[in-house]
Amino acid sequence: MALAHRLRAAVGVDQSTAMLDVFIQEATARGLEARSVAGTWPAVAINAGKADLVVCHHVAYNVSDLGPFVTALDAAASRRVVMELTLTHPQTSNAALWQQFWELDRPTGPTAQDALAVIRDVGIDAAIEIGAAGSLRNEASIEARAVTAARMLCLGPDRLVEVEAAVAALPPRSVQRAVIWWDIRP
Repeated sequence: MALAHRLRAAVGVDQSTAMLDVFIQEATARGLEARSVAGTWPAVAINAGKADLVVCHHVAYNVSDLGPFVTALDAAASRRVVMELTLTHPQTSNAALWQQFWELDRPTGPTAQDALAVIRDVGIDAAIEIGAAGSLRNEASIEARAVTAARMLCLGPDRLVEVEAAVAALPPRSVQRAVIWWDIRP
């Protein structure tokens, strides 16, 4: 919505109808003509249609095969594609918890650089910019993060105090973000 003042219309694609409802509300509040397409990309790409600018916001790490995904983003754009993602997979910040509670080493990737390599491998000449995205909005409390972490770690409520202490000891989450973008070749 940061670009709403420069747009005439917007199309939101998501598998969550609740997320799409929020998208429509936010777009309408900004005076945008908006429509939503429920489903997963690229399966519903044809329903979304073509746009000058295609934005993919924090979705790349949920994609099982990034090549066809970005190829479809490219095909849907007439001017530019912009993808924003964290520098590493969001779950890498929980690696210390897996080590502490289960003695399991977790992967340190994938990374934004890995995504860039895949994009370039499919023949797209993409650029990457790294920068701060500002403060983390709506950062959950330590208590709420501990409940989520305990569920993720398959630990019962009897371990919640211990999980809360471990979550509190984690380093702050990075506000660094990667923006991968490319212009569409005629």
